[in-house]
Amino acid sequence: MKNRNFVSFFAGAGLLLTAMIWGFAFIVVKNSLDIVSPMLLLAFRFTIAAVLIGVIGAKQLRKINKKAIFAGGLVGVFLFFAYAFQTFGCLYTTAGKNAFLTSVYVIVVPFLNWAINKQLPRKKIIIAAFAAIVGIGFITLDGSSSLGINIGDMLTLICGVFLAAQMVAVSRYISSVSPFIFTFIQLVFASVLSWVAALFLGERFTITAFYDISVVFSMIYLGVFSTMLCFFLQNLCQKYIPAAASSILLSTEAVFGCLFSFLFNNEQISLKMAIGCCIMFFSVLLVEIDFKPRKKVINYLEKSYKLSRKKL
Repeated sequence: MKNRNFVSFFAGAGLLLTAMIWGFAFIVVKNSLDIVSPMLLLAFRFTIAAVLIGVIGAKQLRKINKKAIFAGGLVGVFLFFAYAFQTFGCLYTTAGKNAFLTSVYVIVVPFLNWAINKQLPRKKIIIAAFAAIVGIGFITLDGSSSLGINIGDMLTLICGVFLAAQMVAVSRYISSVSPFIFTFIQLVFASVLSWVAALFLGERFTITAFYDISVVFSMIYLGVFSTMLCFFLQNLCQKYIPAAASSILLSTEAVFGCLFSFLFNNEQISLKMAIGCCIMFFSVLLVEIDFKPRKKVINYLEKSYKLSRKKL
């Protein structure tokens, strides 16, 4: 039991690290889209990540089988569509609403996981999920955000559903596939679909884009850290943490995005955003803290008290 709690703790820490890296990626992507078109940006980041994870785990790739290709491919398809819908959604809605509506996966994951994997979510996970979505709303939505639903909002909501499907699929298949193989196949599928989409949309690449050192840094950061490392960590850590709890921990990328924007883009943190961060922190505590041992201690003390009364 102690070993399991120890592993779960570090798995949770790994997911929080993933969320932190993704939080900084908001700034990197924002500064890159002015130079590189959206689908090409996805194609490059997925390709770089797939090549690197393939080199690192080359020996394990010999064990690829049909089951691994199906599982990793399915997750890769979900991943591609999630990022594609998010990117196009951002063109027609505000950045705040895009970030908020993407996080709908926090609510969808527990129920989708219940429907597909037959894992009934615990009450504290449901509470934490709703707390997380409220916290993200405080962080990302400002007074100028319209309450109406437009095409950009609908595309972003679809993105959130695909992200939920990706997380649930990871939880379903990762236990039977090597994380290296799983991540490699996932990234290969996402990269191929991104290149096809870029060609279909007529997006063109010019080598002069890489004359800008900031673009080179962006590609390295997005490919190596935000994609290869993060998706490997997600796949590895979800072996030990259920999909619903994982989604809440990963949703803290909104908090890290807010923090990094304050540190590097000189954006101000309002009282509303600070409240949202506190609510998010509360939701993470609900996921990470196990209340059962405390109940056991209370029950033990009650039994001890009753026994002592009888003796008297």
